[in-house]
Amino acid sequence: MRIKILLWIILAIAASACTRTSIQPVDEQKLRTESDSLVYANRNIDSLQVLLNRFSSEGNSYGEIAACRELGRCLRDASRFGDALDAHKRGLKVAEECCDTIQIIQALNNIGTDFRRMGILEDASTFHYKALTFSDLYSDKTSKTAVKNRVVSLNGIGNVLLTLGDLEQADSIFRMALKGEQSLGSALGQAINYANIGAIMEERGQKDSALVYYGKSLEFNEKANSKLGISLCRSHFGRIWEEEGNYDKAIAEYKIAYDLMNGQSDIWHALESALSLSRVNIARKNWTEARKYLNTSKAAAHKINSREHLAEVYRQEYLLEESTGHSKKALEAYIKSREYADSLASETAHSNIQRVRIQYEKEKKQAEIDTINRNWSIQREAHKKITSI
Repeated sequence: MRIKILLWIILAIAASACTRTSIQPVDEQKLRTESDSLVYANRNIDSLQVLLNRFSSEGNSYGEIAACRELGRCLRDASRFGDALDAHKRGLKVAEECCDTIQIIQALNNIGTDFRRMGILEDASTFHYKALTFSDLYSDKTSKTAVKNRVVSLNGIGNVLLTLGDLEQADSIFRMALKGEQSLGSALGQAINYANIGAIMEERGQKDSALVYYGKSLEFNEKANSKLGISLCRSHFGRIWEEEGNYDKAIAEYKIAYDLMNGQSDIWHALESALSLSRVNIARKNWTEARKYLNTSKAAAHKINSREHLAEVYRQEYLLEESTGHSKKALEAYIKSREYADSLASETAHSNIQRVRIQYEKEKKQAEIDTINRNWSIQREAHKKITSI
């Protein structure tokens, strides 16, 4: 009930709380273009903060929204998730005041992603579903921006479900997202969703199919020139080789991935290859190398307070300490691992996320029924007028 109320509150705010003064269409378009140019020319945290303050003092609402959106993304890429959340929430507030549906959807999706990176899956799911609801209510369904916004919502929801192990729902959603990215011709978007589907195949034990999807992901990441995407694909390949017991090939792939991300500000994604290298070295009983990468991962995961990564860090620490005869340390690590894992996939959170999905489906179906009824009423009134002539 609480989630439903929150959803309707935000819909009501967006529908009625247009408190900022509108600008004439021609001036508005010019202002948006100029604001976007300034934002994209200054895509670093300090410059964007200066721009945000300037736009706010000038009363440039769109500029304020755009600066908040990009500032939040830069902060998130720097693994400053709390600050990113604050920036995106500020942008959402201004977008709601302006009744700018496109910007509301983008802000909601960004907030959902911020929560997902923090491992707060229930809130992540709620905000992505809010964004999806706005996309369904928005009159524009076919423009590139509208399609992209919907695809981002689907991708966010799919990732939450994948983390929780709901493979069937996640697979369905990722395939819808992939179809949307294909219609847009987005190389990076297709790369992301091919990798997501590959992860589902891997979870199901369908390794050959997983390799095919990971291969497609690598192909599109190379087209998009995405260093991050290429690194993640190399980690995926390494994991398949690791599962096959071919540790030499696994380590070779993981090191390529690690080198690509080494020194990058995106700690959240860089942890993937670092944890992989510690894990495979534990399997090989190479304790020195394992501890080196595990200590690096532990420090990074604590720095960004990522519960998802901390659960894996302490799981590996448990295996390492147990294998080297440190029973007390192994038990302590095991307990911490379970605590972080339980906080991610608690029954309450999973049940609330399912409730959000079901509520969304009900409201979507009701909206379709309402549209049919309105059209039928219009046709009936038109028929009455014709027959009365």
